[in-house]
Amino acid sequence: MKSTLLSGCVLGLTLSLAACGGGGGGGGSGSGSSGYTFSISDMSRGATTRSAPNMANAEETAKALVSPGSDLQSDLTGSGLTVGGWDDYGSSYMLRARANGVILTDSRGDPVATFNSGNMKFYSKDGIDFAVLADVQKPIDMDEIFDGVRLQGSATLKCVGWLGKLDYASFGYWGLVIDNLQVRGDGVSLRGAFLAEELSGIFYDGRAANYVAGLNNSLFTGIAAGMAELYEYSGSEVKGTVIPLLGTAELRITNASNAALTLAFPNFYEFRGSVDIMTAGGHVSGSGGHVSGSFNQVTKLGSALPGNLPTISEFNSGYNYIFGQLYGDTQNNPTEAAGGWRLGYEGTTREIFIGGAWGVKKKP
Repeated sequence: MKSTLLSGCVLGLTLSLAACGGGGGGGGSGSGSSGYTFSISDMSRGATTRSAPNMANAEETAKALVSPGSDLQSDLTGSGLTVGGWDDYGSSYMLRARANGVILTDSRGDPVATFNSGNMKFYSKDGIDFAVLADVQKPIDMDEIFDGVRLQGSATLKCVGWLGKLDYASFGYWGLVIDNLQVRGDGVSLRGAFLAEELSGIFYDGRAANYVAGLNNSLFTGIAAGMAELYEYSGSEVKGTVIPLLGTAELRITNASNAALTLAFPNFYEFRGSVDIMTAGGHVSGSGGHVSGSFNQVTKLGSALPGNLPTISEFNSGYNYIFGQLYGDTQNNPTEAAGGWRLGYEGTTREIFIGGAWGVKKKP
């Protein structure tokens, strides 16, 4: 968990956001202490721009955003597509299609963010089509009491995310980034940027498939997208940094009990992990085609975050998860996979959290 006061700041800013009407409002620009504004260009570096698809109505919008070979399009145009997070009512957030865009809502339908043709762009990378969503940045003034401490200051809020589209599944990651933060309370200073954990989510869903022997010695390639958070503590000051991540994903399968996932992010790090794939009634009990594991190697590729990441053993003392699912046109013909990952470390002078979603397709 982040520090108590930092968590209190998240709560206060979230309350302020609700008071501003969730997805409404506008204005605010410029980079904050994080060094990023989470613009669409920040979030799509290294990808090829695609032409904007037709989104004349909700049905066309759904076709543009999620897998055609699943029930996700009807979910998006109907009651809503569940995309994770944890709202005030103990349920996940929903994405709902409309003409020319989508709305992110809580489970009761109240808007959190609105994405349209002006703040939703389409890209392709390593054979995977995806959309980048970045809501209008909103300035917020804060004056809240948390646990007897008055927190006062200002920040900007921006809801951002990625939505990847496979043939039989979709995947994505989204979050509310609190940037340009300048807050003080009883001698404590909070500044920079951080991610509101309750207002973030990893999403993957589609036409699930089982593991089959034909997958032995196969290779899947695609993309991964997410965020890295760094919180540095110095005396009474907490400084936060949050950066977007977009890179490549590779799932290499020798057999169901011997597979590896590699996620590589330019100017950041490469993460290599070992995974198991559950078989229906096979070596691991559970749902067929489920992917699970953890990372065992971290290699630095650049300096997008100050300093170095913790070692694998340090991450293992916090949390280190890989998870996902195989997908395909039929239950016994897996041709894709998607999922997520989370890494976390909590030290005495810094805390680091990294997470996101990945999606891959089987190579011929």
